[in-house]
Amino acid sequence: MRTGTIYLTIFLFISFYSLAQRKQETASFMHLTGTIGSELELTMNLVKVGDTLFGTASYHLADATKNVRYYNIDGSVRQVYGKVDAKGKFRIREWGNDRGPVLSGTLVNNHQMSGVWINAGLQSTKMNFRLEESYPAGTMNFKVLTLNEKRPLLKEKSEPSAHFRLTVIIPDRRLNAAVPGSVTDTILSLFQEGQPEEKDPQQLVNTIKDAFFNEYFQTNEPLLNEQSGPSLNWELIKSGFILYNELHVLSYMVMTYEFTGGAHGLETSLYKTFDLKNGKIISVRDLFFPGSESKLTGILTAKLRQTTGLKETVKLTDRGYFTDLIKPSENFYLSSQGIGFVYNPYEIAPHSFGTITIFVSNAELSEILKPR
Repeated sequence: MRTGTIYLTIFLFISFYSLAQRKQETASFMHLTGTIGSELELTMNLVKVGDTLFGTASYHLADATKNVRYYNIDGSVRQVYGKVDAKGKFRIREWGNDRGPVLSGTLVNNHQMSGVWINAGLQSTKMNFRLEESYPAGTMNFKVLTLNEKRPLLKEKSEPSAHFRLTVIIPDRRLNAAVPGSVTDTILSLFQEGQPEEKDPQQLVNTIKDAFFNEYFQTNEPLLNEQSGPSLNWELIKSGFILYNELHVLSYMVMTYEFTGGAHGLETSLYKTFDLKNGKIISVRDLFFPGSESKLTGILTAKLRQTTGLKETVKLTDRGYFTDLIKPSENFYLSSQGIGFVYNPYEIAPHSFGTITIFVSNAELSEILKPR
C-alpha cells in the first residue's frame, strides 16, 4: 500500500503549522477511546499543538464475531490531522486519503470528543461517536515538546529561508514511574540520527535545531552570489507519533521530512515497538515462531500484490520494485488487529512510490504468529 506522497505530507504540515519566526507552543497528548455507533470501537492517540490536532486512529469491531465490513477500515493504524477552534469545534481526517473517514464535532477540555463520523465510499456511512480520554493499566501518558522556527538567510529578506519544526513525544515520568528509562532514551535516539547523544529532552530540541540552522547557513551563504530565492530554501520537520499504546506495549514512530535543495525532499519513518514491562525493544523474531521468515515473506509479497492489484504472473520488478520478494522489516508497528510493515523510499521501490506500508491482520498471520 502506498501511503500518501512526500509532497502531500509536507503540504499538510505547512498548512496546519504556522510558519512563525519562532514559536514554542503549548502542546498536550490525549489517549482517547470510545465507540462509533454500536458496532465500531475507536482508539486515538492525539497531540494538540495550539489549534492543530495530529496523531493516529485505529478501529476494531466491538463484537469480533459479527461479519460487518466498513469501507476503508482494515484494522491498520491511520495517521490523522485536523484543526480545532477556540470553542472546541474540530474536524479530523486521514492523511493522504480523501475518501477516508472524517470526524467532526466538539472537544471538551481536552478530555472528551463527540460528534459525527462519516466514512466516504461507494455508500457513505454516517454515525455518531463519543470518545473519552483514559489511561487504563498498560497504557502510557506522554508529554510533548515542540518548537517551530523559521530563519531567513538574509536579515533584510524573508526568502530564502530555513524552516524547522520538531515535536517530541516522551513518556511523562510523573504518570508512568514504572516505565523503564530506557524507553525514553530510545525514543530520544530516534530523533538524533547522528547527532551527539542527548538524554535531556529540551536540550535535544535545541541541539537538533542548532545543528540544522548552522548547516543551513554554512552551506548556503557561499551560494548567495550564484543563486537566490526559493532554490536555497531548506525544511526540516520531525515529529513523533504513538501508533499503539495498550497492554504494556508501545509502538512509536518518528516521521522526518527534509528538503535541502534538489528535485524533491525525502520523507522517512522510523518505528520501534517496546515491551513496557521491561523496556526492551520487540523485534520480528519475538513475534513469530522460529523458521517463519520464508512463510512471512510469502504473506507480505502476496499482500502487496493484493493491495496493488498485481497478478501472480507479473513480477514486482517489472512494475518498478527493486525485488520480487518482500522480506519482513524491523520497521513495523503493532495494532490490536495485526502488524504493519513499513518500507521507506528506496528500500524496496523508487522514491516516487513513497512510503509503502503492508498491513497484515492477525488472522492472516495466525499460523506463524506467537500468542501475545
